[in-house]
Amino acid sequence: MTRPKIVGIIVFRQMSLVDLTGPAELLSRANVPTAHGHDCRCYQVVAVGVSVEPCVTESGIVIKPQVDMQHAPQLDTLIVPGGTGIHNPKLNKEIAGWLNCRTPETRRVVAIGTGIYALAATGLLDGRQIVTHWRFAKDVASRFPKLRVNPSSLFVRDGPFYTCAGGISAADFSLALIEEDYGRQTALALARELVVQAKRSGGQEQYSESLQFQVEWSDCFADLAAWILSHLGHDLSVHSLAERAGMPRRTFTRL
Repeated sequence: MTRPKIVGIIVFRQMSLVDLTGPAELLSRANVPTAHGHDCRCYQVVAVGVSVEPCVTESGIVIKPQVDMQHAPQLDTLIVPGGTGIHNPKLNKEIAGWLNCRTPETRRVVAIGTGIYALAATGLLDGRQIVTHWRFAKDVASRFPKLRVNPSSLFVRDGPFYTCAGGISAADFSLALIEEDYGRQTALALARELVVQAKRSGGQEQYSESLQFQVEWSDCFADLAAWILSHLGHDLSVHSLAERAGMPRRTFTRL
């Protein structure tokens, strides 16, 4: 087993905390067994700040960078999270300039959610397919017309560049990175440890069918779709589902 791969996550004021903690938590907990029976860490996660000053995130929690961008170590993977702070012109320019310098010597570069604004500003993504949060897809396409914006998938890879919709999908994306580096069983073992219901692929829709069902239907149906997905080996006849929903079969069928 070689040394842990070093992953740098850029930290800035008014960043999205979930875009930081999702990848940081999953990657730092990934382990593989060694020939001596011990577990070996797969990744070392480093918080890289524009400076070493503490940063207040969107949620109000304060993050202290471990190192600033000028003194960041050699990185295997570089992650740019999203957040309202990324729209600050000065900050965006600083991050984009640093990305231009560091990308040639970095194996893969990642933008999560609105982190795409900083990475796209480098011009390195021109002509490539990218994913961002559905709320910002039209704006990203308008500001960066050379990008091929995918407004629906969870995450996508195009060459050494990886983009992700953000939010909870950052956890699915992190599992995909672990699978790419260390195999499917390592990723699934971690997913089980973290009580993940299902390991989603990048091509799945950001607005899933089961969530859409829960949003659009009444309370009596709200949890039925989720229950079905978790009990595919059970009796899923109309009669059984009507009982589960607590209504007569005729009413269930009509609704």
